[in-house]
Amino acid sequence: DPQLQGITWVKKHEEARGVKVIRLGQPELMPTLEAAIAAGVPLILENLGVTYDAVLAPVVSRQLHRRGRSTFITLGDKDVDFNPAFKLYLQTKLSNPHYPPEI
Repeated sequence: DPQLQGITWVKKHEEARGVKVIRLGQPELMPTLEAAIAAGVPLILENLGVTYDAVLAPVVSRQLHRRGRSTFITLGDKDVDFNPAFKLYLQTKLSNPHYPPEI
């Protein structure tokens, strides 16, 4: 999305649900990600490069596990309660990115 048209639309579309916007490398990435997953709030990861952090792999591939009636996702060494309303948007300014199929 080099012209940032798509991300502007997503922000406006998800505004009522309290969308959170963060970039890779920010120190508050993990606490914000954990809170968004638990609360079911949409999260936008801006300025994604060609690669992404390995800790995001379970979120991107939705590696969920159940314990009783609760659904969890593992982030690093921590299990986070998963809210099915959670949405993750990955945004890049690259015009023709090449990502693996699981993204």
